[in-house]
Amino acid sequence: MVMPWARAAPNLAGGNASWRRADEHARARIGYAICVAIAAFVWQFVYFKPHGLILMLAAASITVPIINRRWQQRRFEWAHARA
Repeated sequence: MVMPWARAAPNLAGGNASWRRADEHARARIGYAICVAIAAFVWQFVYFKPHGLILMLAAASITVPIINRRWQQRRFEWAHARA
C-alpha cells in the first residue's frame, strides 16, 4: 500500500510514530524478544548460517501486527511542550 505524500509527511516528521512501535503489551514484547533471540541462536549456532539476528528480526516482523491486535492497549502519545 502506497501512502500519499500528504499523509506520509507528518509520520516522517515524527507527528505519528505508531508505525515504528513493535507491540504494546509488556509480556508480548518480552515474548517477542525471547522468540527472536532463540530463533537467531538456532540459525547462527545450530545451522551455522550467518546474520542470524537480522534475519530472524526480519522474519518475525510479520507477526507484529498480529501481536498488536491480540494485546491492544492505549496508544502512547508524546506530551506536547508549551512554548
